[in-house]
Amino acid sequence: MSFRNACILMTTAISVMAGVARADSTDAKALAKAQFMLRQLSGERDALQSENAKLKAELEALKAKSDGAQRKSRETTTALSGRLEETQALLDRTLAEKGQLEQTATERGQQLEQCATKNARLHELNSELLQRYADKGVFDALVQREPLTGLKQVELENRVQDLQDKLDEQRVVTGQTSQAVTPPEAAQ
Repeated sequence: MSFRNACILMTTAISVMAGVARADSTDAKALAKAQFMLRQLSGERDALQSENAKLKAELEALKAKSDGAQRKSRETTTALSGRLEETQALLDRTLAEKGQLEQTATERGQQLEQCATKNARLHELNSELLQRYADKGVFDALVQREPLTGLKQVELENRVQDLQDKLDEQRVVTGQTSQAVTPPEAAQ
């Protein structure tokens, strides 16, 4: 029962009691009943006021608890937002590094293929040079050193230069400056 209803009942009881007292003083039962009702309503009013005070205290406690939870939630959200930004920045850096590494790996793979191709060609040229040296006989050595015209010597120097040019074409150039390779003297 609410406080307002209790007040209305109490006022009604007082009115009834006053009317009963004026109307007939002989009706003691009605007066006793009215007094009993007045005491009962007064007790209910006190109980309702006490319950109302308890509910207000509980409401204040719940408001304080809710405010604390909201404040903690805001703090947690702020902290998580900061961590999210840091994580996003780290992810962006990692993805950029990954892209660079993938590009470097692709370039290294192409360079490796180029080196393998040039290595195979160098092997062929070296095999050809060794075969020419193995096929050189005594007569070829005498003709090469022929002092009058020196044609065989010029022809040999031209072959050495051609082979040197082919070898230079197959050289892998890295970031460092390459040094020129001098032709082998054993081919003469």
